[in-house]
Amino acid sequence: PHSAKLRATGNALCMQCHNGKLDPAAHSHHKPDTPGGNCVDCHMPQTTYMARHARRDHGMSIPDPALTKEFCVPNACNGCHKDKSTDWAQAAVDEWHGKKVRHTRLRSRAVAAARAGREAARPQLLKLLSDEKSPYWKAVELGMLGRLQPNGEVLNTLLKHSGDESPLVRGVVARGLNAYLDQGSARGALQKLLIDPLRNVRLDAAWTVRGEVDLASKAGKELEQFLDFNSDQPGGLIQIAVFRMSRGQLPSALPLLRKAIEWDANSAHFRQVYATALSMSGNDAEASVQMEKACQLAPSDADLRFNLGLALASVGRLEHALDAFKTTVAIDATFGRAWYNLGLAYSKFNRMDEASQALARAAELEQQSADVAYAYAVVLFNTGKLSEAQQAATRALTINPQYQDARELLRVLQR
Repeated sequence: PHSAKLRATGNALCMQCHNGKLDPAAHSHHKPDTPGGNCVDCHMPQTTYMARHARRDHGMSIPDPALTKEFCVPNACNGCHKDKSTDWAQAAVDEWHGKKVRHTRLRSRAVAAARAGREAARPQLLKLLSDEKSPYWKAVELGMLGRLQPNGEVLNTLLKHSGDESPLVRGVVARGLNAYLDQGSARGALQKLLIDPLRNVRLDAAWTVRGEVDLASKAGKELEQFLDFNSDQPGGLIQIAVFRMSRGQLPSALPLLRKAIEWDANSAHFRQVYATALSMSGNDAEASVQMEKACQLAPSDADLRFNLGLALASVGRLEHALDAFKTTVAIDATFGRAWYNLGLAYSKFNRMDEASQALARAAELEQQSADVAYAYAVVLFNTGKLSEAQQAATRALTINPQYQDARELLRVLQR
């Protein structure tokens, strides 16, 4: 690391560990010392950054054309053979190495599902975590779980890893516990993480409880120092504003948000945070304007479009909200909450067939949501599909036995 020199050159560098375990030529199916014949060509493909800086990928990944087809992940095969199709590359990989479903492919699918907010990702990630040895991938998998709806099994998994030997993992756990601040066990784990030996872990824990962290404590002082250090950057101003909002200091947060946007008018995220603050201050009209600008800056961001729909609905612009939800599911057809809100919007306009279709899709994607099942039951009831409505209402009660509206609807259906 100090000389920037390699221990060995070419394939000899990789064969320090793999010598005797594989023959590079037989493994790569390329002639030695030709493109594709070097280990790094396939496992550390090169990308040119900023039009001039060529860097190799240090992920040491396995080329998998299937992930290109499923998620547009680049693969080293087509990186060289630009004139060939992904199917051609997949056929070659299958012929050489067999039609294996590798661990890396399963992990990629789980991460992609979590990024899309699909609850089906939860069991996949939990299974991966049970066998995970790498602290880096363990941190990724725990972080992805944090994108999903709060769940008791996830909380237990986070708590289990709160004492992990890797500070990277402990930091991710500290951030993930943000969704469980109403749980005593989570609070207890965070108290320990606030006094962790590593500063980064303490900062992660302090940020999670930023609304109430003792600013006289070591972690509290470090958090304030961290925020102050970054205050000359727009992203730093956003963090300070969020910190103040969390501590009930909304009036002093709004000027910081405006200044951050003055410094960087092209950040969709900044405008989303500003819209949230405006909504908290009661200025829903301006909040919806800022969300519209955010969507203009990032037109393919499904989350932004969904939040725009919520903002428009809050100010009574229901037709525009309906359009926003339609655009959201067009961008991401697996966005369950967007289908749910789209169904509610259709029902507001008495477009019951379309409401039923949207809520059926939502129920398929959000199988653990009692609200979705109940809304679907109501629409089915209003369209005269009583048997199906009874099934949906029963489903809502199965998910949440305390759901009184679903219980009342079921009582009406059973008369």
